Amino acid sequence: MPVAGEDIQEDLIVNGRFWKLQDTEDTERQNEWTRLVWQSRKVLQNTSGEDSKPSATTAAPSPEPSSAHRDRFQAVYIIIGLFLILMALAFVYFFCTSPVLDSFHHQSDLEAEKTSSSDTDFTNYILGLLFVFYFLYVGAEVGYGGYIYTFATLVSMQPKTAAHLNALFWGTFATVRGVSIFIASLISPLQMLILDLLGCIMSSLVLSFEASTNDTVLWVGTAVLGASMASLFPAGISWLESYAPVTGKWLHCL
Repeated sequence: MPVAGEDIQEDLIVNGRFWKLQDTEDTERQNEWTRLVWQSRKVLQNTSGEDSKPSATTAAPSPEPSSAHRDRFQAVYIIIGLFLILMALAFVYFFCTSPVLDSFHHQSDLEAEKTSSSDTDFTNYILGLLFVFYFLYVGAEVGYGGYIYTFATLVSMQPKTAAHLNALFWGTFATVRGVSIFIASLISPLQMLILDLLGCIMSSLVLSFEASTNDTVLWVGTAVLGASMASLFPAGISWLESYAPVTGKWLHCL
């Protein structure tokens, strides 16, 4: 007779009740029944004890970030904040100490008088188009950089790998924006704008259709899109200078 599990205990209880009802004066049979019941209870206790123990294959909970890691992140933000404060103080110093040239303002007034109403309308038209262009461009840049991590995790990518993908986008963006300073001396602003727009359009189309199914396309497309978006803003400002003088008021509007 097998001895294991809850089914045996239930069967023993049923048989025990039957024995007790049918043969209450048979001491030997009652003792046998009691021994089997106790044996089944021990089996159940051992089984429940083994189930309650964590298995070796169960993944251990991820450790919480230590105070050392938190201090490192705080140090990074403190360093960035100090650099920003120094840059802001430098701009304030130059703004307060730089001399204002009256001849420059006089020359600007003369140029403003020479401009006709048709030139003013054309300038305002170009400014409005660039405003819409930069509105869409900055939205695409911030939107892709902010949601690429979430998208990567939704297509079954590990969180650490998704963080690397996000870093790839901003890394190529920052690197190519620095390199574009030297490229601007070789090609015209219009040529740079055309190259940037072609790169953005092609990478966006490929990512729209293949990013969710092909990891290689996702990585390469992210790098190309970041590199293509890097020099759009400065190239647009340089291209605008060929049609109208770019003043601080214009840049403020953009």
